[in-house]
Amino acid sequence: MRSECADTIVYECVSVAAPTGVTDPDDLCTGFDGTDLDLVATFSDYSTGTLVPGTYSFSIRGTADSGDTQIASFDWVLTSPCEAPGVAITDPGQTDYMDDYTDVEQTFMLTTFTTVPVGCAPELTYECTGVEAPDGSDVTSTLCALNLG
Repeated sequence: MRSECADTIVYECVSVAAPTGVTDPDDLCTGFDGTDLDLVATFSDYSTGTLVPGTYSFSIRGTADSGDTQIASFDWVLTSPCEAPGVAITDPGQTDYMDDYTDVEQTFMLTTFTTVPVGCAPELTYECTGVEAPDGSDVTSTLCALNLG
């Protein structure tokens, strides 16, 4: 068939069903040129509530020169970045070691903690506690006050 005999089809984004809380979901159709729907979600969109987690259902209508129309739909699913599993930091398996200066075996112990994505929870804090000298005395306040970073 010759190209000038074929129908031209014009596409338009006709509606967006969005999760509760999205004030103007049809704004997501803005800029649709018939071939490209530029969908980008950033952490800023999440944290400001512009795009909330959930399913966004788009309806695209194609209209041929003959007047025939068809509607196709697709879903865009956004997942909360804060629901992603955190990263657990565990003891890397470091073994105890012999202190060459005091000739006393030193015990290495790291308390497991879990991180979460930035912006989803308070910042990570780590506490220095229970530091003992070779003679058994508590030197926590002295050694933990040092700025070794």
